Amino acid sequence: MMKSYRFFWNRITIRRFAVRLFCAALMLTSCSASPVTGEHLKRATEAMESLDYRSVVEEAQTAIVTGEDARLSYRLMGIAYMRTGDYALAADAFRSALSRSDGVVTGMDYDMNLYLADCMRHLGAYEDAVEIYDHMLGLRPSDAETLFERGATKLRLQQLMPATEDFDACIALLSRDMELHLRIYQAYAEAGYEDAGKAVLQEALSSFGNTLSYYEKGRAAYYLGNNAEAQSQLEKALQSTRGEERVQVVLMLGLTGERQE
Repeated sequence: MMKSYRFFWNRITIRRFAVRLFCAALMLTSCSASPVTGEHLKRATEAMESLDYRSVVEEAQTAIVTGEDARLSYRLMGIAYMRTGDYALAADAFRSALSRSDGVVTGMDYDMNLYLADCMRHLGAYEDAVEIYDHMLGLRPSDAETLFERGATKLRLQQLMPATEDFDACIALLSRDMELHLRIYQAYAEAGYEDAGKAVLQEALSSFGNTLSYYEKGRAAYYLGNNAEAQSQLEKALQSTRGEERVQVVLMLGLTGERQE
């Protein structure tokens, strides 16, 4: 099965990291090298922006049949399928899109390879995902997001030391990014290596000191099992945050409360 993905490695360049995690309209527009043209592709784009994924697929399929840009159409279908949790169909769509590349490396190729690797992870094909990340990092060895994703995937294969090497490389690139340290902890913990994740957080707390926000300190304390300290820091954060971050602070406070019960 791994051989099926070898032809994707040389069709990649640059992308996000943002994360994770994934806004439909941004994913549609930010990496495209050319404007969306064609009646059905435009409709598919509008449907993506309104989160109408069924219409995205229908319009993209029609776009292909009527001779509009098949590469963009399959990419849209892949994103729509990912959004609805149909990862096998999404992977097929991304393969179809990548197979229509003209050999010129573009940001959209890299973008689609990341999506394809993510599909492989959701399907449990971790070795295939690692192979895609390997090829991507061969071209962009300092891409911190791809290093992180490969490390997290290696943990699923019980490859602790290789994963740690990837995470260490991430930290070397983004040494002052506490969010990265928190994500690395979560990756370790989810794979059953929580002690390794706690060591990462302990080192970050020692290194960052008082430069951390109350919210960052509270999250770290919670993951380290220091519930009283977590609650204290999060209550301070609640007084100084607004908007989406405030919502996250409230959610974390709820978790600390549950742990105390």
